[in-house]
Amino acid sequence: MLKAVAVASVLCLCAGAARGGITITSVDRAVSGQACVNAPPFTLNWCLGDSSSNTTAGDWFGTSSNGPSAAGEVGSATAIAQATQFGSITDENFQLAVGIYTFLETSGMCSGSTTATNRCEVTFSLASAATMHISTTATNTGTQFVLSVAPSGGAAIYTSSLSDIRDLALEPGDWEFSVRAHDDLACPFCFSSKSSNLNTNVTFEFGACVGDLNLDGMVEDSDFTIFVVGYNELLCPDAPAACPADFNADGYVDDADFIIFVVAYDQLLCP
Repeated sequence: MLKAVAVASVLCLCAGAARGGITITSVDRAVSGQACVNAPPFTLNWCLGDSSSNTTAGDWFGTSSNGPSAAGEVGSATAIAQATQFGSITDENFQLAVGIYTFLETSGMCSGSTTATNRCEVTFSLASAATMHISTTATNTGTQFVLSVAPSGGAAIYTSSLSDIRDLALEPGDWEFSVRAHDDLACPFCFSSKSSNLNTNVTFEFGACVGDLNLDGMVEDSDFTIFVVGYNELLCPDAPAACPADFNADGYVDDADFIIFVVAYDQLLCP
């Protein structure tokens, strides 16, 4: 019987989505595993492996579980590789639970190997600056894992493989949040198993709502008057001068920003 996989939980509740604006732009989730045994002369290099992946937001459950076992003329070998992931990713929140477990027992002239991986990557866009609150508790860290946050296509501003509490200031734009776990075992004569639990809570805190340029808690005509000034100038001034109407942080106040403003204007009151 296969041992139940140790589960690592990653919970992200993106609060205030309407206020600051968080939009999921891509999702890449995958689990895979392979377990091999070598029990001469009867069973030579027998491997079982599979994988599951998902690239769409919403609910998803993926699992990989393999456990070949064989007896040789002298000794035996059993190998187990398991990975599982489930959760839901939406524009308002994303919840993930990931797990990984490997086991290997060999004796005599028999040998074996295992490898298991678990990956979740979410790219999201912020319409305004936000504080990303991260609280991570890691236990049984025999499995290698890395949690990271980075601007899209850039170097990570935060990585962790240990328990940690951290607040990150994120600028408007595209960001990447990822959790990766990996483990492998290989030996000619051994008894070994590895697993890890990773519990992470992430929330987003936004400042003034998008479009509220005069910070009065509403997006109305007075904000539009301020927006028009920036729109007519088109180019944002050089830093450190502010450019509050550049909602998508591309250096211009143009039609793309106007579309963002209109959505907020229709809502009137900041959430």
